[in-house]
Amino acid sequence: MLCAAFAVACAAPGNRVVGGVLGSGSVPDAMIPTVRSAISGDAVVVDVNGNRTERRVVLLSNEPGLCAMLGAHPDLFESAPQGFVILALLFPRGSVGSIAVGPEGSEVDLFVSASAGSPIDVYLADSGSTSLDGLDGGAALALTGSFDVEITSSATTQVEVYGQFATEECAAIASAFIPRLPN
Repeated sequence: MLCAAFAVACAAPGNRVVGGVLGSGSVPDAMIPTVRSAISGDAVVVDVNGNRTERRVVLLSNEPGLCAMLGAHPDLFESAPQGFVILALLFPRGSVGSIAVGPEGSEVDLFVSASAGSPIDVYLADSGSTSLDGLDGGAALALTGSFDVEITSSATTQVEVYGQFATEECAAIASAFIPRLPN
C-alpha cells in the first residue's frame, strides 16, 4: 500500500464530515470538506483538572499526513505547527456500538487553527451520538463508525455535524497530548 510505504496517513474512501462552524474575524471556518487524513489509536487523554483517562481516539482532518504531523508535534493540540481543522472523537476503551455524547460516553471536539503559532479554537459537541462499529478487517486499530452531533458554535448557536469514518492506525496518537474537554 502506498500510504504504508511512505508513512503517510491516507484517508480511506467513505470518510466524510458534513457541517461545521463558520469562522469570524481571525478565526477560520472549522469545516472539513475533504477528509485527507483519517487516523486512530489508543491514548491517555488529560481533562482540564489533570485527570488521565484511557480513550480510543479517531482524528479526521482536512490536512494530509496528520499522523506524521502528530509524530513530529505531539503537542499539536496546544501549539499549532500549521493551520488545520481536526475533528476528534474520543471513545471509552472497549466500547462498540452506539455511544451517546456525554461525560460517561463519547466526546467530539472540532479544533481549528489559522496558521502556525495561531491560537487553537475548539468547539464542543453538546449532544448527539457516535457509533463505533469496531475494527476494520482485523487490523490493530483501523476503526469504522459514524457520528451525528450538535456542536456549539457560539453562546446561542448549535450546528449539526455528521459523517462517517474508516481509519488507519497511527502509533503517534499514543504519545501525543490529546485534551479531554468538558462536555
